[in-house]
Amino acid sequence: MRLIAFILERAVIVSILDHLGEPSEPPRAAPIRDPPEVAAWRRMQMAESDVLVLDPAPQLMPDYENQRQDMG
Repeated sequence: MRLIAFILERAVIVSILDHLGEPSEPPRAAPIRDPPEVAAWRRMQMAESDVLVLDPAPQLMPDYENQRQDMG
């Protein structure tokens, strides 16, 4: 196998991925997990209370499209 081209245009990449039936958007990142001792503490707090007050927001994927520092 050998490299024949670099495709850098987003529209072209999306077209190729759509044609192949592959997703053109990156998957969302999973929320960050707590260390085991914090998770155990939260389970203990939930057992004592019916209300869970901590609801972490989902972590979004970074915006790589606008980070073209090394592309001149």
